[in-house]
Amino acid sequence: MHRLAAARDWVAGHWPGRAARLENSLATYLALTLRGRHTRWCIGVRFTLAASHAWTTTAPGPLGESTGLDRPLRTTVSVGSPYLTCENEEES
Repeated sequence: MHRLAAARDWVAGHWPGRAARLENSLATYLALTLRGRHTRWCIGVRFTLAASHAWTTTAPGPLGESTGLDRPLRTTVSVGSPYLTCENEEES
């Protein structure tokens, strides 16, 4: 899964158009879901810098995100596996 995130970031760096967190996280969610992985696509906020954010969550946690109590993620909308949560595990 981390190789997929690395490939996504590489492609986004070479894409001539916009490739922000929303597009990158959706591409990751679709790729993992099509491969049969339990994933959840999350849209919400990150309060440390007070910014809107989008990310993909797998069983180990948010994919490609720095997690922890100092950078909390809060979900507004999520799609995907009902067995996963979008927030950091330490805060739940």
